[in-house]
Amino acid sequence: MAYADSQLRGWYYNCFLFWYQLHVVVVVVVVGQNTNFSFPEFPADAFTSGILTSVNEVIVKDGALSFSPSAVANDSLTAARALYSRQVEFRDSSSSDGAGADAVVVASFSTNFTFIIETKARYSNPVCHGADGLVFVIVPDDKLVGDSGGHLGVLYSGHNNESSSHVFAVEIDTYRNYQYGDPSDCHVGVDVNCLNSTQLVDLKLQTDPSSSSSSSRESCILKSNTSITVSIDYDSQLKRVQVSLKGGPGRAPDEEFANMTVQELDLSSVFKDRMYVGFSAATGQFGCVESHTVTSWNFSSTGLPASAAAGSKPIFNKAPEVPIFTFAVVAGLGLLLVTFLFVFDNLRRRKNNKFGADSVQYDQLLDGQPRRFTFKELNIATKGFKPSELLGQGGFGSVYRGKLQSSDSSSSSPITWVAVKQLAQGSHQGQREFLAELTTISKIRHKNLVQLQGWCHERGQLLLVYDYMSNGSLDRLLDSGCSSSSSSSTTRSSDPHEQQLQVLSWDRRFHIVTGIVAALSYLHNEWQQCVLHRDVKPSNVMLDENFNAHLGDFGLARLIDHNKMAWTTMVAGTIGYMSPEFVHRGRATKQSDVYSFGALALEVACGRRPVDSSLAETEVVLLDCLWRAHERGELLCMMDPKLDGEFDVAQATCLLHVGLLCCHPDPDARPSMVLARQILSGDQPSPPLPAKRPHMIFDTMIQASEFTPLLSGSSSQTLNPKP
Repeated sequence: MAYADSQLRGWYYNCFLFWYQLHVVVVVVVVGQNTNFSFPEFPADAFTSGILTSVNEVIVKDGALSFSPSAVANDSLTAARALYSRQVEFRDSSSSDGAGADAVVVASFSTNFTFIIETKARYSNPVCHGADGLVFVIVPDDKLVGDSGGHLGVLYSGHNNESSSHVFAVEIDTYRNYQYGDPSDCHVGVDVNCLNSTQLVDLKLQTDPSSSSSSSRESCILKSNTSITVSIDYDSQLKRVQVSLKGGPGRAPDEEFANMTVQELDLSSVFKDRMYVGFSAATGQFGCVESHTVTSWNFSSTGLPASAAAGSKPIFNKAPEVPIFTFAVVAGLGLLLVTFLFVFDNLRRRKNNKFGADSVQYDQLLDGQPRRFTFKELNIATKGFKPSELLGQGGFGSVYRGKLQSSDSSSSSPITWVAVKQLAQGSHQGQREFLAELTTISKIRHKNLVQLQGWCHERGQLLLVYDYMSNGSLDRLLDSGCSSSSSSSTTRSSDPHEQQLQVLSWDRRFHIVTGIVAALSYLHNEWQQCVLHRDVKPSNVMLDENFNAHLGDFGLARLIDHNKMAWTTMVAGTIGYMSPEFVHRGRATKQSDVYSFGALALEVACGRRPVDSSLAETEVVLLDCLWRAHERGELLCMMDPKLDGEFDVAQATCLLHVGLLCCHPDPDARPSMVLARQILSGDQPSPPLPAKRPHMIFDTMIQASEFTPLLSGSSSQTLNPKP
């Protein structure tokens, strides 16, 4: 509705503009490519007004940027990023046309900022006294932030030292990560696409000159709760980076206490033409917590050639002379057309008032993000929601493939493929899912979460638009080549564009599982609120062209504060993936998501669903089979036979152990998603499995007979209790 309103207004505005341009002079001024901005303090509306943009929680408090204040208060592991909202020109590729790569012109830049890091430990932690640090970053993307912990919000796990990252950073690191060659828990380093610093300076021995106590030598000057100013200068001609630090405890604000120079650093292949500048910060947990504040920031870039028209005189285009009679006729017709369109506009708005009011409400709820599509656009993109474009069908609606034409003629990709989710009309549950997905996934960004591109609410239709994943859902690939598999609540149409399905290799399976565990770890611990997905299963895991996992379908998701649980009056989920306590008590917690992940991980390893009623009675429940195999010492015999024995034994054993631990009947005995991720990555050893299968801990459990009607149907049936 809003789109139609703006389109109509545009029509009569263009008529007015045509009349106006008959006697108007047009002025064109071109601005050069160098950037210069200064924040002596940050305005309170820096983010809402679009001056800065953030990923995860960053707020302005008392004129300073405060990173992840909720996570700091809740002792929660997370990372956040704040960036200058406009891209900065760092390279002029046009200068290399026909002259080779050496002729690329790279900008020089200078920046200085003042920060304060304060340790926030609530109890004594003998290993850590605050983590992880603050980083000045130059990055190609303003929508993502790297992993937390030692990754400092700069890079993702497994992507260290990749030239495709295009990241330059200066880290103020307050935790020692041995895998990155850190000399201590108090150092500053220059990073280029890699967290192993190109050069660094160890500040562990820097002390407060006004203090003679021995504790001063044991603490870190970087997290002394005092203002420290960092200056970073890059000379593209000399290929040199200089970093200096001033201030700190017991020193004047302009007194330098450390510096370093990196020579022969050519950033022409690191920088893209346009990049974002700003800060990332990561804080720890379990008492290893610190707050990060940036109180001021200046930035300037130089050295790029000005635009060809820059500095030239403004161009004046004088309108041609028009006879008075012609002018009168044109003006009269224009006024008549404007009046007609105004009346038509008002009639149209009254007719569609209901949908318009709803759309305005959603617009206010979402604050203009993500994009709002028109029904016409999506109808054309999906060929009228043609059955041949159907990707999948579930309880709340159908998903279609769509092809959007870019309106930007300069775009390098004129066609964008999307997945359009059409929620069932007239369904109150569909309405709830629509709002849940809009208000949840629109705010959260992570490389292993499905990205919501936009939405539409017109003609009684509820539509959600996502990135298109060319390899479909995980359950489709796990089922490929399977001779006995029960029916699913998500049925797929044949797609002539798809390649012949092949057995999913072990390397890809393990890579997919690590992506899912990263997404859930982020949802549970690293965002400003804890997000309970409540429907983790293979059909909700989408795979892109490189088989990277993207967790989606947030229709059942719930937002809660960290360290709390969500109670629900409706048990909603999928049989086999729901934890016993969630079925029994309707209590949604992080542990119930952990159980669902465990069931998914075991399904990926074994190649069969958690509950399959088509099998013999003793083989119906996968967990029963796995525990019996474990008690016999034959756990690896449960691996998917379609793999034909081609799998990494250590990885397979680790995944099966993690899956069984996550499916422990006692919620308190299950590992957190953070620990599960550390075990799968090899950073932590796997706890031993019980020798015998553990038993349920509830006083009264649902009887097996209550599951009989469910098991006789689809193994992935959605459970909703009878009134």
